[in-house]
Amino acid sequence: MCEPGLRDFCRKLIVYSVVAVVVMLVLVPAGLAASEWYVASETMTTGTSDGFANENQDDGNVNVKTEATPGTTVDRFAKLNGNSVPLEFEAMGGICGPPVAHWKCLSGSAESDGDGSYIASTLNDADSFDEDVYTIEDLGLPAGTVVMSISLFAWVKRNDTNGALLQIAPVSTGACSAYTSSPLTTSYANYSSPGWINSCDGDAWSLADLASLKFSLIMMRLTPPQTALVAATYAGVIITTWSDYALDWLSEYNNVAGISMTLVVECTTTDADTDLNVLYLAVNRGTISCDGARNSFALPTDVGTIQVQLTSITTTGDTTQSTVTFDVLILETALGGGGGGGGGGGGDNPSLLFDFVCVPQVRTIDCDIALKNYVPGLEMSRTTWYLDDVYAGEGHSTGNLSHAVSVASFAFPSANRTVDVWIYFSNGQKVVLEKGVFQDNSWLLLLIFFVVLMVLLVVIAFALKRRARRQRPVAVRRQDPHAEARARIIEGTRRR
Repeated sequence: MCEPGLRDFCRKLIVYSVVAVVVMLVLVPAGLAASEWYVASETMTTGTSDGFANENQDDGNVNVKTEATPGTTVDRFAKLNGNSVPLEFEAMGGICGPPVAHWKCLSGSAESDGDGSYIASTLNDADSFDEDVYTIEDLGLPAGTVVMSISLFAWVKRNDTNGALLQIAPVSTGACSAYTSSPLTTSYANYSSPGWINSCDGDAWSLADLASLKFSLIMMRLTPPQTALVAATYAGVIITTWSDYALDWLSEYNNVAGISMTLVVECTTTDADTDLNVLYLAVNRGTISCDGARNSFALPTDVGTIQVQLTSITTTGDTTQSTVTFDVLILETALGGGGGGGGGGGGDNPSLLFDFVCVPQVRTIDCDIALKNYVPGLEMSRTTWYLDDVYAGEGHSTGNLSHAVSVASFAFPSANRTVDVWIYFSNGQKVVLEKGVFQDNSWLLLLIFFVVLMVLLVVIAFALKRRARRQRPVAVRRQDPHAEARARIIEGTRRR
């Protein structure tokens, strides 16, 4: 095909083309990995939990921790602050004198002032009674306050030897109430009416109940004569609320291995404090926020069973019962690629637990992931592969401890690819490994160039050869001027 003068060039062209086909540059840099470890168990020291199974991933399924109290209570004193109906007593003396300021008679000092100011009942019929009802001041208790009980009290006496009976009761919705009856003496004494539950609905007292709470006081004459006088000098309400609401619990993670151990949370809270204390190895390491975002907190690297303790920021004086809702509460370990070392278990670098190799081909990237057999009792159940964050397929098992995949990928002339593999283990844990792969098909450019060049040169060679043949007779005639005459003579001879 090549002319004698072009044969050396053609041989070189063939050699260079063959070399271009087999030349390929593949760079496979060391990868990164991220391993997730899920809560295996939890121990609630203070508070309650509805579980931890939904804390593995950001999927909208949540678990809730609810604050509790070790039993501390706080008593809050509420004074009377106004008259209601009915209003049948008489106001006597001092700041509560006639005609209408009855409640002021009973809402002065913190203790009885005797006969300085009081309300009186001058009943003169047996079994008759007078009743006053008063409103109670708003204590401004914050939302979430849990009321343990309320207790009404009044300082009361009778002024003669005839019998009289005191009845006091909380009234929150009008008709229903639970009165406490007490016989009176001739000296002032403190009589109380405890209310552990709201008798109107049988439930615990709520802030809505307190907003409508009223104080009912009844004097009942048991026996004549008509000149009897029964007096009340001081009254109020003790509202007992729980205090020291808090959370304190341990989340335990099993078989943890890795470097750069990190606590990752995604949570919200109804508490005014949006942060939680993070304790590890009995040392307070700082705080992490439950603001609805995904937040991370670095912990000292360790392996095996890991216990992380989370507690409320405020553990005393918090009178509101709050909740913390978790969508994510996991440990992550960052794994480095390669590295030396050995020995059982992989030490502090769990990347040593895997052999992860990806080899780029022309139209595929072939990967193998193997779990080293020095990890006792752990098997690789399945693998899911992604190429540049796009699902690429499921791996196939090449043994109890290894999987492989061939991912379709064609780069022209070249491209950096990212291969991710999600490895699911027989113990329920998941590890995500990532490897960068440089797929280089730039040699195809050289091949195309040389093929095109070779075709052009062959075409040129053929063109030159044809031209040379067409020009050869002219050259012969120029060298022998009698050649044409001899040709005619020869042609004439043939015709005879």
